[in-house]
Amino acid sequence: MRCIRARYLACSIAIVVLLYFYTDILPTIPQETIIITLKTGLKHDVMFEYVRGKQLEKIFMVIFIPSKPEAGKWREHVRTKGLNISLWHGNEFKGVPKECLRFKVMFVVGKTKENGYSDDLLHENSMHDDLYLVETMESIVALNEKLLWALRKSVEMFDFKYFIKTDHDTMIDLPNLVTGLNLAPRQNLYTGKCDIKLKSTPYNQTFDYCKGGGYVISRDLVQKITELNDNETDVPIPFEDGLSGWLISRVVQKHNITGALIPKHDDNVLQNVTDSTNLFFIKWFYHYLKLLHWLDKTFECRRQADPVLCPSMKYKYLTRWKKDGVECVCNE
Repeated sequence: MRCIRARYLACSIAIVVLLYFYTDILPTIPQETIIITLKTGLKHDVMFEYVRGKQLEKIFMVIFIPSKPEAGKWREHVRTKGLNISLWHGNEFKGVPKECLRFKVMFVVGKTKENGYSDDLLHENSMHDDLYLVETMESIVALNEKLLWALRKSVEMFDFKYFIKTDHDTMIDLPNLVTGLNLAPRQNLYTGKCDIKLKSTPYNQTFDYCKGGGYVISRDLVQKITELNDNETDVPIPFEDGLSGWLISRVVQKHNITGALIPKHDDNVLQNVTDSTNLFFIKWFYHYLKLLHWLDKTFECRRQADPVLCPSMKYKYLTRWKKDGVECVCNE
């Protein structure tokens, strides 16, 4: 009997030790004290106390796409084509660490005035883990609420390096995006097509912001945004990308941030100036593809791009646009 009790005690201690070390593997959110009492059958029970927090899934980037209930076909295109790693040629990711290919998509969808969530939307939600249904009523101003929700929720749910905001009508060049971000600063990064100035009220402050078709915010800035007061986030800026720029400007001012911020570059092209002998320009986002077949044609055009046709280019991208869609060309 003593032998059985001793074995039971040893196994219990081993389990607690494994739990203790396992909880330290991944980052955690607000901690809690856990007390475990082992019923040993001996004169005194054994009590263990340690601090544990909720574990965050470790990924490279969160891709936030504000979506409408009726946009199911667009969401399916993102899932099955645009962000489907298996459809891209393997050599497109050459030199990119595997951890850079771990990402989560957040389609944030609000309610309609008529009947809340449709049966089709609820069915889609049951089939996929990337759909987030929020209480916000669908409207133009709902974009701001969805953005704030996604920023806060991403920090609560994931341990990520970058927060990406894009739209349905934007094709993400996934290989170029992860290749560029792998070499980008991990902190104080806000980048995209950021050549627009806006003046906000009530602070009467002018700031730059990045167009909503595609911009990137590093996690440290997202964390600081979530710590802003309500009077700093609830401002009368009627569009989401402008609100993002305003939030970044508040964080920069409050924390006196300088250095790695990259507020301006040409149309989502990040320039690496750390090595003057190897400047690279990467097209990350293709904007304003207002029809689904435009989006599909752009994706197929880029995916099937033959590097042999563009021998002088380290990175491929499309440049010519037609009124009725996209013309696949090699930009020399």
